[in-house]
Amino acid sequence: MNKEINYNNRCPECGAPEANGLDCGGQLEQILAWEQSDPDLLGRHFWTVACFNIQHSSSFTEEAWTGLCTIFCEAYDHQLAGGDIRRKVSLLSDGPVRIRREEPAVPISRDWAMAISEVYLAGEPKGAADRVLAWSKVIRKHLEGFL
Repeated sequence: MNKEINYNNRCPECGAPEANGLDCGGQLEQILAWEQSDPDLLGRHFWTVACFNIQHSSSFTEEAWTGLCTIFCEAYDHQLAGGDIRRKVSLLSDGPVRIRREEPAVPISRDWAMAISEVYLAGEPKGAADRVLAWSKVIRKHLEGFL
């Protein structure tokens, strides 16, 4: 496998470098594909998607992003079960609520200590579930300064 990291092409929001020709969205898609053969990683699906979305706030309305951050912190701090997390996320997006912006806002660059590229590791699926846990811990710590 080609393990090429291009540090010259970084996401303006999360700072993740391009890896194997994939931008951060492509890296997310690859990790989600790995879930099909890794039950531990699949069990961390909420954390993978939430971490990514929290780091890419320009696509979301302010209310949706703040709501996601609040649910994330509550789920992390109280170790909520998957069903409880799903119910809270459903409430956030229930009814005629707009979650995504019609046009993405100007990307907000924040100094994240970890991004999707550290989970993707240039195409290395082994250990990805543990890396998602580490990522969620980093995101939780960072959110203390944002909320």
